[in-house]
Amino acid sequence: AFIRHVTALGPAACYSGPEDRINGDGICMHPEYAELAIYNMLDEAGVVLKLFSPVIDAEVEEGRLCAVIIREKRGLVRYRAKVFVDATGDGDVAAAAGCTYMEGRDSEPADDGVRMEIVPQAIDDPETDAPIHMPITLGFSLAGMDCQRFFQWFEKNGTLFKEILNRADQKGLYVAAWYGFNRGTAPGVMGVNNGSWIHQKLTLNGLDAADLTAARRAGLRVATDFVSILRENMVPGAETCTLERVG
Repeated sequence: AFIRHVTALGPAACYSGPEDRINGDGICMHPEYAELAIYNMLDEAGVVLKLFSPVIDAEVEEGRLCAVIIREKRGLVRYRAKVFVDATGDGDVAAAAGCTYMEGRDSEPADDGVRMEIVPQAIDDPETDAPIHMPITLGFSLAGMDCQRFFQWFEKNGTLFKEILNRADQKGLYVAAWYGFNRGTAPGVMGVNNGSWIHQKLTLNGLDAADLTAARRAGLRVATDFVSILRENMVPGAETCTLERVG
């Protein structure tokens, strides 16, 4: 239903994209159009939507979730219901209700095979006594790109690209462990996925406000420094690129 609503918004909303284990839907979309598609999909389903209402607590009676406490601008609001669906993304309602949960990957080593692909000497070993998490990342998009020229260069110059990143890291610029690129829905725009700053510890905790703050600051540096890296090295198609936005 979501893909149907996105494509119904027209060619400015999305275009055909990759289909693989990460990008299984086969389309690339503009984030604001995607948000509009979500609203339309919820309207079609008869859902009454209320944003700006984070869940801060839950109430349990006889082992059953009976109410959630929401923080709105007007203060705390309590909602009771027969059924709750925890769609917070982090299991916030379940955790607040007292459900058991695990943190990190307690049976797997750090995924160094991926993180070492570009700048192997720059990886920080995580603390052995702390849970290993998926890196906290910040995606971004660039404007002023000639995407066709850039993709043609990137496809043929993978080794040179890694050398450029190595030099940038040695200069103290913030380099990500890996980069993934997609043409944007607007002319001259390219989306950049990444694996977070290579010196960012895998023990950073997404439940901790200080860790999230540190990861966002590092992610912003990854984005701004990537613009400098592309421009200073006159990478074809990115000679005059600029940072358009971050997630």
